[in-house]
Amino acid sequence: MNYIKNIFWFYLKASKEYIKQLSVKQKLIGCIFLLVMNFVALFIFELLVPILLISSGLIDDWPRIKNSSANQNLISALYLAFLIPIMEELVGRLWIVYNPKYVSWSLATTSGIIIYKLFGSNPNLLWYENYRWLSISIIISISTFYFIKSKNQDLLEKLWNNNQRKIIILSALIFSILHYKHYEISFGIIFLLPLVFAFYFISGLILGYARVRYGFIYCCILHILYNSLLLSIKYIS
Repeated sequence: MNYIKNIFWFYLKASKEYIKQLSVKQKLIGCIFLLVMNFVALFIFELLVPILLISSGLIDDWPRIKNSSANQNLISALYLAFLIPIMEELVGRLWIVYNPKYVSWSLATTSGIIIYKLFGSNPNLLWYENYRWLSISIIISISTFYFIKSKNQDLLEKLWNNNQRKIIILSALIFSILHYKHYEISFGIIFLLPLVFAFYFISGLILGYARVRYGFIYCCILHILYNSLLLSIKYIS
């Protein structure tokens, strides 16, 4: 149970967290506990909460997940199960443990992706508008990279170490917001977005904890396991 207690103490009261050097086996066991917690959060926010709200008459509808190509072919499923988690971890969580190269590369890439996803990935845009936003995103990424590299690294390292939990929370918030395009959202149910994003936010906190306490490889393993199991459940059902 220490695996579960530690993640709660990590965010709520760091002084009570039991920290020790973990073996590979212990880290893998920890990943399994975190995986279970992730699925519990999924059950609560993606199944239980919608059922309770709709059955009580408080709402009439819930944001639906868009149809995914992963349901149509194996290659897309493998892409979502293995490649996407690694890409998301490289961009979204590699940087939360301080390293000048990690921070510069990850934040530069993240800033560009956020700009492009918010403004340039709309299929209704004309091709030249799409490329314009792509160009802007690349320029922002390059500018961010050199801006971070030009800063005092000792100061940045101190900032990271003193605010690591806040940085993880920020990464979890970004992680949740960037998943909005997975849903079919109408104006009438837009007020439900905080509840929809709550699962992704909690998932981001779980993955962030794995990144800090177990390491980047185990964070990727956890993310891959979650995506793989979720896709397997969808195929079986």
